[in-house]
Amino acid sequence: MNGVCMSTVYHYCDLNAFLSIIKNKKLWLSCIDNMNDRTEVLHFRSALFKKMDLICNDANKDILNIFHQLLERQFPKPYICCFSRNGDVLSQWRAYAADGCGISIGFELNSFNFNDNSPFMSLNKKDSIGSSAVRYMTDSEINSEIDKILSLIFQAKEFNDSDRFLKLNEIVHLVRRCCLFTKNSYFSEEEEVRVAHLPMLMTNMDGAHINACSVSDIMHRVVRNRIASYFELDFADLVSPIKNIILGPKCEVTEYELGLFLNMYGQSKIPITRSGASYR
Repeated sequence: MNGVCMSTVYHYCDLNAFLSIIKNKKLWLSCIDNMNDRTEVLHFRSALFKKMDLICNDANKDILNIFHQLLERQFPKPYICCFSRNGDVLSQWRAYAADGCGISIGFELNSFNFNDNSPFMSLNKKDSIGSSAVRYMTDSEINSEIDKILSLIFQAKEFNDSDRFLKLNEIVHLVRRCCLFTKNSYFSEEEEVRVAHLPMLMTNMDGAHINACSVSDIMHRVVRNRIASYFELDFADLVSPIKNIILGPKCEVTEYELGLFLNMYGQSKIPITRSGASYR
């Protein structure tokens, strides 16, 4: 597509979500519990914990327990927004854009100026959100990565208390990144780029009031008969982050109506194309 930046990534959505994104200039970061893929983010961590249980013995159980506690303490429920490097993939249309009736929106991800580092819980909102291309790994590749992590953990056992704590926290950061941006190789067709947010959720002394040190107030909606929490990623102050729009292979939106809508919200110059997929 002419004029589309190399760093353009695509968010597939149905028409209602598309209208909301354009009108409100906000993307939704959704809790992983409500993703279509039930193993989202948990795949790597589950494999790691399974291996830790398998090799645990009297000689290493203390260091493994310390690491396990550190990881759990520093890894709350992630909230993510998913994109693809490819804006016209049939499987993506089927799964995420109302079976091809929706739209994919091309965003210039660099416009958001996310940190290169993996996000972590922080009072600094900028540190709590980050993006990366997803790394697709086979089971053998995951096992190899886990063996390297376990080796680092056992090396930390030989350090003094303060150095051991610092080293284990470095490993926690490494594992957290693997969890957030690693996926089973069976999903590689998605070519996913992911934005991940780790909010710091707090309650008052009575446990009654939730305060989120995060990118927005915590919001709720209904998804598939569930109450689902999410945060809003506001891009209203960014300069033209939307680079193009692709209409799905079954999308019935006319260019006239779409042009009127985009013009109303100051987006009239966005290039519009239709999917090349022959899917009906």
